[in-house]
Amino acid sequence: MKTAFNVHIRDVARPLVLLCAVLSAGVCLLLIPLHSGPAMSAAAVLAIIVGLLAWRVYGYARAIHSRAEYHAETAAEAERHYFQVLCEVAKAMEDRNRFFAGRSERISELVTQMAGRLGLDGRRSELLGMIARVHDIGLLSVPESVLLKPTGLNGPEFGAVKRHCQVGQDILKPLTFLAPVLDAIRHHHERLNGTGYPDGLKGREIPIEAMILAVADSYEAMTHDRPHRGALSCRQAVSELLRCAEIGYDAECIKALAETVNAEDLLSQLSQHAVDHPNPGISTAISVS
Repeated sequence: MKTAFNVHIRDVARPLVLLCAVLSAGVCLLLIPLHSGPAMSAAAVLAIIVGLLAWRVYGYARAIHSRAEYHAETAAEAERHYFQVLCEVAKAMEDRNRFFAGRSERISELVTQMAGRLGLDGRRSELLGMIARVHDIGLLSVPESVLLKPTGLNGPEFGAVKRHCQVGQDILKPLTFLAPVLDAIRHHHERLNGTGYPDGLKGREIPIEAMILAVADSYEAMTHDRPHRGALSCRQAVSELLRCAEIGYDAECIKALAETVNAEDLLSQLSQHAVDHPNPGISTAISVS
């Protein structure tokens, strides 16, 4: 087993034991030509002392390894506990009103299935599903009156909403196990043509995890009631996402969603351009991020 520093106990112990053995053997070889009993006895005693020293050093290395391992396990447990607390906070935040109850859990199920269809490995799919459960935790910084406003938002109100991406990223940053997909929190409101927020990223600049989360997030929002409008049907929501394919949402991610919700027959609505020239960031992002 490795420590938090990615060092195995044998990586430390073997060189030390080997060094001590070589030193002991070297001293013995130097003393043997003397052909005297005292010299041979001294060599034997020295060999024993060096051996004991090597064993003591090995013991210290094991103790350091065990302590590092304990602290690594303790830190991992603390992170898991922190994540569970955040999940409960996110759930409580959503359960305050009927418009958002259960939202993150539904999105989590969607993104996990979409990620698998897009070829992300099992671990990244799992992490994306986990981060989806708390992806809107930053909305804690937005007044409830803004979130439930039945009319359009003014400038300051929309600014407050836009900041929730950065706030969410800051809240989740201490969770090191989420690091491979953490950028999805900051960028899940980016759009392919650069009109999204908070950084106005375009195309392949947007992480694949963020593009998946963006599609699932928008689909879930459209298929449930909101203060200012009623819910769309599954097929209506997929059609709307398809309509926005080239400019806002990635076509490959929409295909994965359509397959997940059994609306594949609607994929013919994709423009020929989107079919022939899917977002180049997809395959690249899957292989390198």
